[in-house]
Amino acid sequence: QHATCQRWYALAKLENGQVAAAEPLLLEAIQSIKRLKGVQSADYGASLATLAILYSRKGDLAKCELVRRESLESARRIYGESHPAYATTLYNLALDLTARNEHARAESILQQVVGIRKKALGEKHPLLADALLRMGNAALRQQKFAEAIESGRQALAIQGEALGTKASTTLTTASTLGDWHYQWANRLLAAEDFPAARQAAQQAIALATQAHGEADWRVRQTSVALHRIEARAPLGPEQRKLVADADRRILQSDQMVRERKFAEAKEL
Repeated sequence: QHATCQRWYALAKLENGQVAAAEPLLLEAIQSIKRLKGVQSADYGASLATLAILYSRKGDLAKCELVRRESLESARRIYGESHPAYATTLYNLALDLTARNEHARAESILQQVVGIRKKALGEKHPLLADALLRMGNAALRQQKFAEAIESGRQALAIQGEALGTKASTTLTTASTLGDWHYQWANRLLAAEDFPAARQAAQQAIALATQAHGEADWRVRQTSVALHRIEARAPLGPEQRKLVADADRRILQSDQMVRERKFAEAKEL
């Protein structure tokens, strides 16, 4: 009982930002719980999870991952690999990897989380949607737009059915997915895949309108991108090259203005 109370006391200090004071308390509590209750106790697993958060707050991400993996093994022993609690530990490990910009590893782990949550919680659960959205973000960080958008689409559909289309969580996901479509439209425009770029921009407009309303700047921004796509589509190769060169010069002149090089900017 004392060790458990000590863990909660350490957690309270951690939540108050007293990381240095929390660490020795937590390490002592973990050793006590391990000695008294064993590594298969739920308290031991919960204490490891708290220690991982502590190392994350300290910025020691390598040590955080080591503890998170020990916590994962503890969850596997206690609950088994098909339990939602095991999936949550996997999910937290994926977040740690994301913080380290290890997006491919994070995506692989989140695929496991999606599989477990789908079987354990059902295909319409908000936690499944959350894992899908995180998995989509990991894919996006690797420039895997199609995979990211498909994961985001599934997440939005689940949230819309489980929480309602007007719920704040659903609207936030719609906004995120709209931004992904906008980025994808620009990438397709650069590759001169105009039909696909037009479709992505139209989806971005629809999602931004759903999330923010027709008057929002994100809707106007994406509408401008759509007009740009439609203007370039009928141009020949030489004309497109001239337009691309003009765009490049505009970007360079904007940078020169920020550097207060007004004469050079005007010449460009």
